[in-house]
Amino acid sequence: MSDRRDDLVRRLSAKPWNAAPVPDAVHRPVGMIGPEERRALWWLAREMLGDGAIVDAGCFLGASTFCLAAGAAASPRSAGRRGPIVHAFDYFAAIDEYVAESISRQVRPTRTGDSYLDVFMGQVAPHAEIVRAVPGDFLQATWNEGPIDLLFVDVAKTEALNAHAVGMLFPSLVPGRSVIVQQDFHHCWHPAIHVAMEFLAEELVELDELIEHQSRLWLLDRPIPAEKIRRLAGRELGAAERLALLDRLVERSSPRSRAMMEVVRCWQRFLDGDLDGAEAGIGGLRSRFDVEKTADLWARQALEVEAQIQRRRAAMPPARSVAVPGPSEAALVETIAPEVDPREADYAGALQEVRRRRRFVLGQHPRAVATARWPDFLVIGAQKAGTTWLHGNLLYHPEVWVPPIKELNYLNHRFAPSADGWEATSRVRQAEDARRYYASLPSLRGVQVTRARALEACGRADLDEAGYQSIFACADPDQVCGEISPDYCMLPREAVRLVASRQPAIRVLLILRDPVERAISNMTMAFRHGYGPDPAVSVGEGDLGLFVSRSNYPSMIARWRTLLPAGSLHLLSYDDVRDRPDEFLAQVCRILGVLPDERLFPRRHEVIGGGEPTRVHPAVLATLEDRLGFVYEEMRDLAPTIAERWEESRRERNRAGASPGVAGA
Repeated sequence: MSDRRDDLVRRLSAKPWNAAPVPDAVHRPVGMIGPEERRALWWLAREMLGDGAIVDAGCFLGASTFCLAAGAAASPRSAGRRGPIVHAFDYFAAIDEYVAESISRQVRPTRTGDSYLDVFMGQVAPHAEIVRAVPGDFLQATWNEGPIDLLFVDVAKTEALNAHAVGMLFPSLVPGRSVIVQQDFHHCWHPAIHVAMEFLAEELVELDELIEHQSRLWLLDRPIPAEKIRRLAGRELGAAERLALLDRLVERSSPRSRAMMEVVRCWQRFLDGDLDGAEAGIGGLRSRFDVEKTADLWARQALEVEAQIQRRRAAMPPARSVAVPGPSEAALVETIAPEVDPREADYAGALQEVRRRRRFVLGQHPRAVATARWPDFLVIGAQKAGTTWLHGNLLYHPEVWVPPIKELNYLNHRFAPSADGWEATSRVRQAEDARRYYASLPSLRGVQVTRARALEACGRADLDEAGYQSIFACADPDQVCGEISPDYCMLPREAVRLVASRQPAIRVLLILRDPVERAISNMTMAFRHGYGPDPAVSVGEGDLGLFVSRSNYPSMIARWRTLLPAGSLHLLSYDDVRDRPDEFLAQVCRILGVLPDERLFPRRHEVIGGGEPTRVHPAVLATLEDRLGFVYEEMRDLAPTIAERWEESRRERNRAGASPGVAGA
């Protein structure tokens, strides 16, 4: 067995695809892969196909899929097989202007949001019988098709996408047989790939350092321990561990790729908030190379990283240091989450696990804050979809910092202010309520101190960007910080552009609820507060405009996806909040990169959806169904798993003629 493995390694390491006759057809499909990558994919599919599948994770217009399918079709091992061999995953819709412009330039006029599945199917048509297209959000995808012989990954554009690829696909790789091609390895913007592959170095054999222009090739040499898969899929590697892995990768890199790996390390430092470390890394490259005059890709990207550092520094107000003492051992539970009774054994045990895992070391809890921050994540809605419940739970997680009040609405105040100044009024009122709560306590400790300190800025009617950043500067450097403002789903494009420019690594969460149910729940709340119509009586169609617009998920998704880095927007389901809260919170934790331990959420089983059914006039229900019908249709492509869950409730609602609105959700 060892001899066979050694022979295979020697054979693949010799780049046999560059010497073998490869059909000219592999160079014809339009796509974003280079000539050597096309030859390699064709050859690998022909030679490495066994009884398993080939997966193209991130196929775009289908050039890579065509090469893989053409190679598989040329393999004698495909003879007699029925059904698909090549499984191609992609969103198959132009999620941003860059993608739309690329398709327009190469194929046909395309606008943001347009599907290009027809282009893909046209390009792979000669081998359509062995190709299966899997459209939709990759984060919602599953794999139940058995062993994988060849895995081509071009989808891992974010840490979350990379984690999902590892968790979903790597367990189906076969030791001694399966090969992995990472297409984005030779540029710096996706360091989660480099971290993951270095973390698995003991299980992999590197076969080809660089398949021009960007790919690297490995053989799976031995089974991957389940614990490693779990940690990568759960995004559990901390900043120090990630950096140590990248240090090791740099040290063992050849001169051919070392400079690029150093830029990868700089970008990871930037994403972790270590601007000084990132800047020092770029300085080290400058000391050895004339970066401006170097034509290599690594040099161009080093300059882009340097520019990002400068922009981030320019956006930061003058540093202010605030030191708060760390906790004693006896006060650990109260310090981290004082709202919880320290005697709650489950919660206390979970906190101890967090401390052991990586961050909270007794007597060394980092409380020195010396820089302003933009949030690492935003929950942008939807309204009446469980955002209050989520805020109440995230308050308890020791690795997450959210302000003491929900709905800062800073971005609304800046870009879409209401005529009556509601955004500032609401924020000031919530801040005053929080001040009264903290004033009622005999003393403040730990997280209460940081939240009380944040109230100064939270309570400003004229909150500016410096004040907004100072709120998140109250978080510890190793905490993930963010805010929940469901009105953000309605923000204009210039607001989304600002978010993307200030925080390139932003994670944006949008909780989706059945469109009609959400609108009715919204109407019910508005009626109770005196600013909306009563859904139980017939109302004019014009009175429904606000509630319909807030259920127009396709428009929200297109606007945010178009302007954010690919993979930054995460779609979640309100049905999970209501029916599977533990699973929902675990999903949120994986997105945020924190420990997904249900014990850290003592309020997770508070009732969601426990209100009395809301009576709705049949005419109101019919109008909402009519005006929001397009949302159900379009969401089948944008989030098929979520949309499927709405169909049964929609049928039941229409049979009953009423909607079970949820109070307080």
